[in-house]
Amino acid sequence: MRDLRIWSVLRDVSIDLSARRGRTVLLLVAVALSCGVLMASTATTVSAARQIDADLAAASTNLLTVTGRAPDPNAAAPQPAFPPDAEQRAATIDLVNAAGRRVDVAVADAQPSRLAPHAEQRDLLAVEVIGVTAPYLRAAGVTPEPPTAWMLNETDGRYRVAYLGSAAAQQLGIPLQGPHTNRRVWVDGRPYEVLGIVTSSPDVTLDRAIILPYAVALTLPGVAEWTTHFLVLTEPGAGAPVASVIREAVRPDNPAALDVSAVNDFRDVRTGVDSQLARLSAGIGLLLLALSTLIIANSMVVSVVARTPEIGLRRALGASSPSVAGVFLTEGALIGALGGLAGSALGVSASVAIAALLNWTHQFSPLLALAGPALGLTTGLVASAYPAVRAGRIAPSEALRAD
Repeated sequence: MRDLRIWSVLRDVSIDLSARRGRTVLLLVAVALSCGVLMASTATTVSAARQIDADLAAASTNLLTVTGRAPDPNAAAPQPAFPPDAEQRAATIDLVNAAGRRVDVAVADAQPSRLAPHAEQRDLLAVEVIGVTAPYLRAAGVTPEPPTAWMLNETDGRYRVAYLGSAAAQQLGIPLQGPHTNRRVWVDGRPYEVLGIVTSSPDVTLDRAIILPYAVALTLPGVAEWTTHFLVLTEPGAGAPVASVIREAVRPDNPAALDVSAVNDFRDVRTGVDSQLARLSAGIGLLLLALSTLIIANSMVVSVVARTPEIGLRRALGASSPSVAGVFLTEGALIGALGGLAGSALGVSASVAIAALLNWTHQFSPLLALAGPALGLTTGLVASAYPAVRAGRIAPSEALRAD
């Protein structure tokens, strides 16, 4: 019996909706647009937030420079700025891709030359002389990494080898292409075998560098170990968190002996952008839902007035107030659910189109698509609540006298 009543109400509602097709279509469009805009704005906001997050992460540096401080002249035995295993200690930090030491040598002291001493005029070349450990090349973005880079880690001066940047090779008259066997450069009057030409990333320029093993560079005139700096390459966007722990990891005995280059931390900005965009999209969507609710409520109030004689006839034939109210509630719920379903399709399509137009990675949760019919149903029920109550309170005698 209950099922028959439900089907009877649904039949009455479908007849009424089909009889007023123009009104029905307009109400469906209003609900579909409000739900669709809400979901499209929400999905677009998520995509925009992810894109902004990625852009800010890319904007934050992933290169850190750690430097040592000048030793205390009153100290009995000054400690080195970096321990011998500094690279291994830095590598234990999550999000660190590579880290290596570098010390610069004054060109006036190194006297770099292509020929043996006194074989040519000793004019200073437009090059720089540095000493590095092998991981420094990885941190500097040298690709591909030379297979003999391990020689830069030697500590007892056995390997007198060098790598050259492209500009330094041209200054020294060494061809960029072809094998570099039997090619030498002279630094501080000593020959160094050229192992190859290296190219670094734009962030760390090594084009003009003569690159020597770190331990060998420390033996050159005028070089002080405390002038060493430590280059750290992190994962994109991880510069700030790594900067906060790198000193303790490298020098747990005395973190204050190291300084870390300033890093822009955009984590708070990224969180704030996400929350602000979410509020904006939610506000727009809720405003549209509120307008749709008012439109449906107004339309159904007009429908109640227009159908007053019909309502009176139903009451005279024995229909109860709840059954009359149920017809209008069902009508509002059906319009809302169908409009929300159409709004889901509209919202998904719009968000995909916007993401494709702006070349963003589309972000859309399946649960958000399922929320469309639920939002529409809720909107329809809320909008039809007052008209339904008003229809249920109409007395049969007053309804039958209405024209």
